[in-house]
Amino acid sequence: MQAFVHLSDIWGDQGDALGLRSSFDEAVTVWLSGSREALIVEASVGRATEAASRWQHEAQVRVCDIASVDWRDPVISRVGVDLQMASQKALEDLDGSLRAAGFRRSGRAWGEAGGSRLYVRASGVREAVKGTLTEAKVRLGTAWVSIRDGWLHPDRRHSWKTRLAVGVSPSLDRRDVVDDRHGLPLPPPPMINVTELVPGHFEIDRPPWHVNLDNESSATELATECFSQHGVWPISFSYPKRAWDLTDRPQEVIAPIIPGFPYSFIDEHDYMSVYHDAYLGLTHRKAGWDCFRHVEILAAGAVPLMPDVENIPEFSMVHYPKAGMAEVLHRTMESGAPPDSPTRRSFRDFFTKNLTTEAMAKYVLASSGLDSASRILFVDAALPEAADYLSVLTLIGLKELLGSGCAVVYPVDYIYNDTSIPTHDLYGRGFGYTRVLDGDLRSETETGQQVPDLKSFDALVIGSASRNQAEAVALLHRFPASRTIWIHGEDTPPSVREMRPLRSVGVHTFIRAIHTGRR
Repeated sequence: MQAFVHLSDIWGDQGDALGLRSSFDEAVTVWLSGSREALIVEASVGRATEAASRWQHEAQVRVCDIASVDWRDPVISRVGVDLQMASQKALEDLDGSLRAAGFRRSGRAWGEAGGSRLYVRASGVREAVKGTLTEAKVRLGTAWVSIRDGWLHPDRRHSWKTRLAVGVSPSLDRRDVVDDRHGLPLPPPPMINVTELVPGHFEIDRPPWHVNLDNESSATELATECFSQHGVWPISFSYPKRAWDLTDRPQEVIAPIIPGFPYSFIDEHDYMSVYHDAYLGLTHRKAGWDCFRHVEILAAGAVPLMPDVENIPEFSMVHYPKAGMAEVLHRTMESGAPPDSPTRRSFRDFFTKNLTTEAMAKYVLASSGLDSASRILFVDAALPEAADYLSVLTLIGLKELLGSGCAVVYPVDYIYNDTSIPTHDLYGRGFGYTRVLDGDLRSETETGQQVPDLKSFDALVIGSASRNQAEAVALLHRFPASRTIWIHGEDTPPSVREMRPLRSVGVHTFIRAIHTGRR
């Protein structure tokens, strides 16, 4: 018999739990296809009860919790362990128990290297040697993949070449460096295991803690400092819909949504309700530091709990209360208690002041010296077919400020509440940015009329300079650069060579991913 051990005690909603188990359940199913028996071992009695209900129609399957297993039972000849989100202590304890019972590691049990571990009962010297050699082969393979995808990866070689070129080439301006990693992508963020993040069990009735945001760094001051160093302005995601009212007493300390899993929600209201009914919402960076989930949590009335907050670069997420978020992390880890009501209101006030689409649009125009503009032309040819968060959020903010005074060359119909476009087919199922505005805010360019003369506009905004590069450059010959705004909303910072035109052509450039310095 083979035992399948699922040590993960990740804490999340039902959809997240099922997402984490997919490879594990598939391995059990493949094993059963050979008419063999399986023992499924769960981390706790509660998990075992859940698993038993899923496998109740399989007569060949027995389910128990790990405390109930006698690994010396000779019926168990192989043990496969799912490593996903298993705590190090749980793995060490299991490893010790299995070795004491005569098992030896023998490579991986299923899937890719690093995702599972196989133990085989060594009944003799020959089998023990075979298992040892198999394990050594797997470890060598894992080490080689790590080297190949790490130090030998083309991105790393390119990063070192760029770093060297910036240091020695007189033609490259250091102000054009907005990426300390010089093009090397950020590593994938680790998935959050709440049981390790908050060592003691968190409880809603523990005495609440307080965080003061009065001394938070000014977004305007940080933005001005960034402009003085790099010649471009930082910009963050924002939220376009009315924020949820704060509930007096949420039912959860931490919202049971785990970042990193495709969520199972098909209704935006249900999704936001989970955050609304919690004091804290888990979040972390994705491909870039700024993430729409951050503002969703704030808009729902929860406080962001971000384990990697202290690694945010200085000029990324300048519109967030980063110092306060760092203190939230420490208070939660220390106490396992929720924040108090004044803390929640402070985060809500900060969000309202800095992170709504209207507030961000005002910041963009004021930083550009164009806050008196009453007619703006918005250009993004890619946006109607492929939603880009920063571009569409900027458009919505400008519409909230100017209404039909913001004309759109390429109409983006899904932002209006009377659209016929199936918004669930859009990125992120359209949550947050679709059906936001009243249809009366459409401009003449969005209702099929001819685009007016460029000279009639006070400002021109390119929603995504990287996705509309040719048109953006062409418009420089027809409209003053001093009244032109370019938005760069990609997850990764522009390269040194990409920065040169963004900084030097005379337009007002706003970049979301600026990865220089640390908070």
